[in-house]
Amino acid sequence: MLMLNGWAEDDARAAQKAMISHTVVQTALVEGNAKLALKESRLLLDSLECPQRVPLSKELAKVYIDQGYAYHLLSDDEGVQLSWEQAFSTDPEVQFDDALLVNLSENDQEDLLNRFEQIRGLVEAQGVFDPAIPNASGLKVFIDGRTISEGQGVKPGRHLAQVVCPVEGLQSRWTTFETPLAWDEMCPSGFESGESNAEDDFFTSGFFAAVEDTSQYYNPEPTCESGGLSLGLSELSFDGLSMFDSPAAVSLTSGAGLVLGGAIAYYAWVAPTYAAVEDAQQRASQQAISKADAQAISKSFNVARYTTLGLLAGGTILTGYGTYLSTRQVSIVPMGIGVVGVQTQF
Repeated sequence: MLMLNGWAEDDARAAQKAMISHTVVQTALVEGNAKLALKESRLLLDSLECPQRVPLSKELAKVYIDQGYAYHLLSDDEGVQLSWEQAFSTDPEVQFDDALLVNLSENDQEDLLNRFEQIRGLVEAQGVFDPAIPNASGLKVFIDGRTISEGQGVKPGRHLAQVVCPVEGLQSRWTTFETPLAWDEMCPSGFESGESNAEDDFFTSGFFAAVEDTSQYYNPEPTCESGGLSLGLSELSFDGLSMFDSPAAVSLTSGAGLVLGGAIAYYAWVAPTYAAVEDAQQRASQQAISKADAQAISKSFNVARYTTLGLLAGGTILTGYGTYLSTRQVSIVPMGIGVVGVQTQF
């Protein structure tokens, strides 16, 4: 269950590399379609919510690099900052993709790469979290695709923590490590404790640096907790959230339109006809208006009143329903590095 029995090593490596495909996102970026790129990158992260393999660290980090470039195309500086901070938190050595620079002028390329490296420097200067790796003999633990041992730290951000359990095989959790991760719960059958081999240099290196061939680890039926996608704060705009291409958006938009229509109808239709009714009542007391005319004015007022009430009631119902749907889709979650995230359901 842990090993790719019967598979050649090259096949295992190919399968590992193929688990994160950037083709659709990169095509959208090259074509300048930043919104599509963001939507596809979220879908890509969603597909990694409960992975069967250990991802390549640089491939995982590239997802956030591409997200940052999409925000750059949208002139969203905060989105660029948060995405690239997450990229360097995932892999401190990740490089910018030259394919995205082809259509830029030399000055634009220089400005973009300078900012890229500035954010790398900011992340390098940050402190680290202790992921509290279990002291267990022979236990294999990976964070964002890299081997990590007891005593090593991780930068702030959202991380993919994986452990090769003796019985359950490869298991995964997404976490920020702001609260201790229950590693033992990832392996219900447990693992044996052993002597620590960690050096006392937790805060000296910051990033874990071990790299090895992890393609051999594979579990076709992992058990993962559903944590949803965590998105940056800048993605809370309607343009940034793909979830608003949904019944919730239709309901909210329609409801708001009906309420606005009801308000307009009240001032443009109900108020004038009500004034006409009051005038008709006064004229009727003076016997200066016929019964037929009075009934026509009364009927016009009733039509205006009930139409307006219908618009307002319908708009209120639709807005409330849309709000209910959106609250089922979106919840705010902490991400670390001073970031608020969004947890979504699709």
